[in-house]
Amino acid sequence: MTGLLSLYFRQAEEGSRISLPLFTQTLTSLICVTQMVLHFELKFSPTKVQEFSGSQLVLKIDQPDDSQAKTIGNLYAFTEKMRAANGGDFAIKEFAAAQTTLEQIFNTFAKENEVKRFNMSVR
Repeated sequence: MTGLLSLYFRQAEEGSRISLPLFTQTLTSLICVTQMVLHFELKFSPTKVQEFSGSQLVLKIDQPDDSQAKTIGNLYAFTEKMRAANGGDFAIKEFAAAQTTLEQIFNTFAKENEVKRFNMSVR
């Protein structure tokens, strides 16, 4: 099992104590991230969490079919509205929006091939 809650699950299985404040903070972070992803998916297109390290979140938003209406500028403006709305419900302090580079695409393919080779060697 992997993910943010896996540490707590392992601790519970082992009979170890779980820090309730840290557990609550983790759950609150997950709820916030889930809400952000849902907002982006409603406005743009399928959104995936690529990286989440507590204070930094990296999302991948696929290019929608009606790409004329959904530009990087629209994404930036939408994120700025989320940051400023309701006193900062999403706890966004800073953000950046950028298109995927060719290097990132190449690295993704290389990583996928590496995982495929590893999975085939394990069988």
